[in-house]
Amino acid sequence: MIIGSILIFIIFILSIFYGWSDAMYYYYKYQTNKEKIIFNHEHELWLIIRFLSFAPIWYIFYFALGWWSILGIIATFAIFPFFHDGMYYHKTNKYIHKYYKKGWRDCTNIHKLTIKHNEKNTLFNKMSYVILKNRISFNWRFRLLSFIIGCLLYLEMLLKLHF
Repeated sequence: MIIGSILIFIIFILSIFYGWSDAMYYYYKYQTNKEKIIFNHEHELWLIIRFLSFAPIWYIFYFALGWWSILGIIATFAIFPFFHDGMYYHKTNKYIHKYYKKGWRDCTNIHKLTIKHNEKNTLFNKMSYVILKNRISFNWRFRLLSFIIGCLLYLEMLLKLHF
């Protein structure tokens, strides 16, 4: 149970770190006028990096719990937006004061985005199109509810752990 708690704590820390690193990346990218860089696949790259950092933890849970480890995967997806987006909005507000004035409690107005479905054929644009089409909003309340559900799933998983 102690090792499981430590692993869950590592997931929380990684989620916060990724939000901070995203904010710093975009701050320096736009401050140094590097928008002209052709590389527009940051989100796909970060998705791979995040998967590779969480996969070993999920594997340890799978080794200890078998199929019950699916709770850990679902819980990770549930808590990630709370920490990642919250830290991203907080740090972006700290460095660029005109964006995300509510800090941690702010949210992106997804319905105001203007991504065209056929503009670029990337994974991120396809996912953005689905979000725009269905008007899914990751606002503060949704992220908090998602976090609470994720914590409950982690608690259930910890109760099943024997190490």
